Amino acid sequence: MKKTLGLLFATSLSLAACSGDEPARAPTPQRDAGADEDRDAGPHDAGHDAAPPERTAVCSADGFCWERPLPQGETLRALWAASERDVWLVGDHGTLLHHDGTRFRAEPLAQRVQLRAVHGSAADDVWAVGDGGVVLHYDGQSWQTQSLSQLFGSTADDRATLHGVYAAAPDQVWAVGSTGVRALIAHFDGEKWYNQLLSVESDGVLHAVWGLGESRLWAVGDKGLTLSFDGATWRQDKSATQAALYAVHALDEQNVWAVGSGGAAVRWNGVAWANASSGLSGNLLSVRVLGAPPPMAAGAPAPVPVAGSGGAGSVPAAPEGPWLCWAFGEKGRVFRHNGSVWAELPSGTSHALYAAARIGKDVLLAAGELGQISRFNGDARQSLSEGSRRHRLGLWSDALGVWSVGDSIERRDAGGWAELQRPVERALYGVWGDGKTAWAVGTAGSVLRFEGGSWRSVPLSAAASSFLHAIYGAGHSTWIVGDAGLSLTAAAGGFVKVATPVKTNLLDVWGAADDQFWAVGDGGVVLRWDGMAWLKVPTGAMGGVTQQLRAVWGSAADDVWVVGAESTILHWTGARFETHSRGSGYTLNDVWGRARDDVYAVGSGGLLLHYDGSSWRQLDSGTSRALQSVIGDMQGRLYVAGLDGALLVRSP
Repeated sequence: MKKTLGLLFATSLSLAACSGDEPARAPTPQRDAGADEDRDAGPHDAGHDAAPPERTAVCSADGFCWERPLPQGETLRALWAASERDVWLVGDHGTLLHHDGTRFRAEPLAQRVQLRAVHGSAADDVWAVGDGGVVLHYDGQSWQTQSLSQLFGSTADDRATLHGVYAAAPDQVWAVGSTGVRALIAHFDGEKWYNQLLSVESDGVLHAVWGLGESRLWAVGDKGLTLSFDGATWRQDKSATQAALYAVHALDEQNVWAVGSGGAAVRWNGVAWANASSGLSGNLLSVRVLGAPPPMAAGAPAPVPVAGSGGAGSVPAAPEGPWLCWAFGEKGRVFRHNGSVWAELPSGTSHALYAAARIGKDVLLAAGELGQISRFNGDARQSLSEGSRRHRLGLWSDALGVWSVGDSIERRDAGGWAELQRPVERALYGVWGDGKTAWAVGTAGSVLRFEGGSWRSVPLSAAASSFLHAIYGAGHSTWIVGDAGLSLTAAAGGFVKVATPVKTNLLDVWGAADDQFWAVGDGGVVLRWDGMAWLKVPTGAMGGVTQQLRAVWGSAADDVWVVGAESTILHWTGARFETHSRGSGYTLNDVWGRARDDVYAVGSGGLLLHYDGSSWRQLDSGTSRALQSVIGDMQGRLYVAGLDGALLVRSP
């Protein structure tokens, strides 16, 4: 089984809205080495404040459960906590999770729209909003969808994108965002939604809203836009920055903080907004205010800026708490303010933290990119999510266990998953084994062999520096295929080059016997080895398909499946190819089955298809990650792997 990188669905890193906490108020890039970035997000050093929690896997409606990362790997955009044991998290691909203090549970949703914000007035009054103007409400028992159609007459709700939500009471709820280029504030009065932003002429996007009850609210957005609500009308305040503001949070009338792009931070002191960004950098995506600074005595010196801010005067080497305000941002950056200066806290992750909520006196929960969840208690931190986020490009299963290769090599045996040391820091696309030894191939002519409990490099001059995409063995034969029509077969203790009739890249190879091997690749190329030579096989009339073909698998000589770009699915019946699917925007990256009536195909955007012997049906994979490989093990489990560490399993 190969895997070059499939179609990368470029999930938009739209900046998350400010979530609530306290109740009552991307073409096919060729990766060379993947080891230059450690994407592991397991428990980190320095200051674990508790034993790791139970990391129960989140499962899809069709029973595919996350194995890595845990509890799941979709990006989380917002969270809200009624208490430490009642936390809601929302994000990409319609992700809606509940954490009860012990485990995470996924809420099934009918639509897989991106959710951007969540907030509640009580445990039985929680709201979530997102793309397409979606509004969800939880009444303590279940989630229901509400409509914003009255805001737009008879037009569709998808004119709106909602970035933030704030619930002061069941009949006092505000959602902010935009309708195209126009800012939007929608208000729910217990019966219906209506547009409340009529008195302010404002273009752009509102990213967040927060309040101190129904009579005092603030909303922030693009170009430093700051709005305030006095219980009757919204008005535009004088801005203290031109940077986009992505999050806002209020402790009281004199302590309202907003943060945004380029390290922007502003504070409302009860009278006006003031710039408070000295010492900050990077895009800041969430802010939480935990306390108010003590009043400054008459004649007291002005606060000294933190190191790196460019301010004058001596700079404290290590500012100390108590920490009154926290800001979270891109690349896992966390800053804290003590009433005078900002100081950065190492977070232990390089993943963007889009949202945070207070779950205890000095305890914060933060969530973000690729399912990262972190808990902060003073200087202590703890990751509530674990597992590598490195790309997984190929799977194989045999008597040695289940193998995963890509930017790392991992194996699942009776003891669970473990990463194995590899002799080269190269991306690996294909893996295959016979239960006694295993092989992996990848970039720059990389060929690795597992024996004696470890992996070692196998010099292969015939491969030179070509990208090798797949390896497979059957009978007494083992084949490797790669760029520019390269094919290699095992011979005399090594591999020798065998000519093919094409110069296009070959992306996968599969075989049933010494004289029954198939190879597929760019330009709709299909080759068949008859024991003597590689021969081109037509895929239909008028030249057949021309789409890139990425994977091949079969159960018998008259049952061979080929999949590829534009949702192409071809079936060899023994005499010719039949077309089962063709023409949509998805790319299928792998195909595998247990029998003629039990075949799976996976691809971009989390696409997962099943063939039951008569037709193909889409299954809910539970992810929007591009899926690169699928395989079953000897116990009847089905594994699916893909980009950003996605690894899912369905048990029999």
